[in-house]
Amino acid sequence: MIQKSWDLEKDLETIRREFPILEHCTYLISNSLGAAPRKTHEELDRYYSLWVEEGVSAWENEWWDLSRNVGNRVAILIGAGEDEVTMMTNATQCH
Repeated sequence: MIQKSWDLEKDLETIRREFPILEHCTYLISNSLGAAPRKTHEELDRYYSLWVEEGVSAWENEWWDLSRNVGNRVAILIGAGEDEVTMMTNATQCH
């Protein structure tokens, strides 16, 4: 289940602990090399393991739905409805 809201003031320290780089510096870069949360490393490992173990079958088993699932999570952040946001490489791919 996706958490739809949080008490930012209450949870700030919990959220901060998810970003290892913040343990030793103030990191203000927010572009392509913004602070990466611990979960990102875990998920990239899982993604790679799926690729190694299942090869092309990973598309059918999980990857086809990935852009929809991520889009639905982003939708919560921006106040959009379910299936109103998708993730694409660039605008040219959108039909």
